[in-house]
Amino acid sequence: MRAVWWAIFLMFGLVSTAQAQPASAAADVAALTVSPKLRLHTQLNEDEMTSFLIADKMETDEDGLLILTGNAEVRRIDSVVKGDRIDYRRDTGQVNVRGNGLIMRDGNIVRGPELSYNVDAETGEVNDPNFWLGADGGFGKAEKADIFSRSQMRLSSARYSGCPCENPPWYITSPRVDFDFDDNEGIARNAVLFFKGVPILASPWLSFPLRKERKSGFLLPTYGGSSNSGLEFTLPYYFNLAPNYDLTVTPRYMAKRGVQLGAEFRYLGNGYNGQLTGTYLNRDKLTNERRWMYWWQHRHDLGN
Repeated sequence: MRAVWWAIFLMFGLVSTAQAQPASAAADVAALTVSPKLRLHTQLNEDEMTSFLIADKMETDEDGLLILTGNAEVRRIDSVVKGDRIDYRRDTGQVNVRGNGLIMRDGNIVRGPELSYNVDAETGEVNDPNFWLGADGGFGKAEKADIFSRSQMRLSSARYSGCPCENPPWYITSPRVDFDFDDNEGIARNAVLFFKGVPILASPWLSFPLRKERKSGFLLPTYGGSSNSGLEFTLPYYFNLAPNYDLTVTPRYMAKRGVQLGAEFRYLGNGYNGQLTGTYLNRDKLTNERRWMYWWQHRHDLGN
């Protein structure tokens, strides 16, 4: 019975103490400061970054080589390397992977059966890679990938598509594709563009964005012919001027009439949008006249 009374007494004492000191407790929390023993490292060299090693088994040979086998990983704050077996040299940052290799950096993933990568220099090569360029990027495969830096990579005998699906609507094949992630640009040499499995364009140089963001540059040319204009060829150029407006300039060659210049300006605002389009032909070789056209369409939300 005495123990019960002591328990009740202590309980009320603790409650009253907690009720009597809420301000001081809040003040103590507000007065928390960063420990002087904690240091913010803002200028670490690549070889000074901490690496975390994960594996089912770890061994070290007489030369200091770390051998990781079974679900092996080398993790750093800036990248992850995985594989069935990883040979890792801490002094140089060199990583050699055999079996189910994977490199992940900045949301980009490169997979291959074997790969060699330096986590300090961020360079390496991957045989038979499959690559996925993050949530907003494309997907593809190649015979080899050479990684030159964090932002630059070269693919040999590559196939690239903007859709990470089994049957993409379009894709590009090229013996050499260079990626520059900082500039959001891929350049394919001697490339062929396929749509629905049918080749529609071959070009010695083809540029395309790596992410879904718009990018200034040439659009796909068109060609054809008619009895009125003869052979026709257009080569549009797109200007990504701002997030809410852009411009497309389209030169058009007509064998029977001459060279015509067209443009389309689009804009978008809070409650309104529109576009201004026009074309100009200085002299029509068939009629010996100057020809032009323009039109403006504007939509505006005036509320209720």
